[in-house]
Amino acid sequence: ALKILQQPVKKAVTYTVKENDSLWSIARAHDMYIDDILKLNPGLTENLKPGQVIYLSSAVPNVTVVTEKRIVYKEKIPFETKLTKDDKLYTNQSKVLVEGKKGLKEVTAVVVSYNGVEVSKEVKSENILEKPINKIVAVGSRRISYVATGSFNYPARGTITSRFGQRWGRFHTGVDIAAPQGSPIYAADGGTVIFSGWESGYGYLVKIDHHNGYVTYYGHASKLLVKKGDKVAKGQKIALVGSTGRATGPHLHFEVRKNGVPIDPMPFLNRR
Repeated sequence: ALKILQQPVKKAVTYTVKENDSLWSIARAHDMYIDDILKLNPGLTENLKPGQVIYLSSAVPNVTVVTEKRIVYKEKIPFETKLTKDDKLYTNQSKVLVEGKKGLKEVTAVVVSYNGVEVSKEVKSENILEKPINKIVAVGSRRISYVATGSFNYPARGTITSRFGQRWGRFHTGVDIAAPQGSPIYAADGGTVIFSGWESGYGYLVKIDHHNGYVTYYGHASKLLVKKGDKVAKGQKIALVGSTGRATGPHLHFEVRKNGVPIDPMPFLNRR
């Protein structure tokens, strides 16, 4: 019955475009405005082509049927991102403390339709099923300084497995710090990267000049994160732990050289 009521009492009027027709000439010939034609033909442009069919009027239904329907549906609730300052991070660093999660709500609404076409939807009530969890991000407030402080931080978190000095009949020029494959290697102090690449025995290696007579070496890396010429800050991530070069397992070989001569790093290190 609804379909019968909605059947048009007046059919739509169409027009077939002829050679040299324009929107202005068609509108004038049918006592219309150009805007009226455009409203009846969404997407129509002035670039008309012969044979193209356009509407000059729309179908008029027998009656207008208004329906009102109550619906219930679920909708996700977006989470917010909250920022918190962290003086342990540099100003160009950030760290996600809590991952955000969308919530869920049940919405009851009333939908009004004219002749089957939705014209309005009014939300009547909302019921929170799951509250959203806000994302919390720590942003650094520590000022970046590339100047050496004169003291060294531990360049990796791990266990010292070999110290400076004689080892197996050979002289060990640094300390080995065992750490999981891919874990971060940090600059022990601020300075300039003077080498970043492959060197025999060391594997992937970073060298940092601290411009105070000291140069530090970071060997056996699996991946290098800095390049020659980069300025680095104390505690900045410069590489990832690996076992490249002459190494039996994932670890960092760390050296301190003063005026080109290897010295024991241990007296200079401060724990991170």
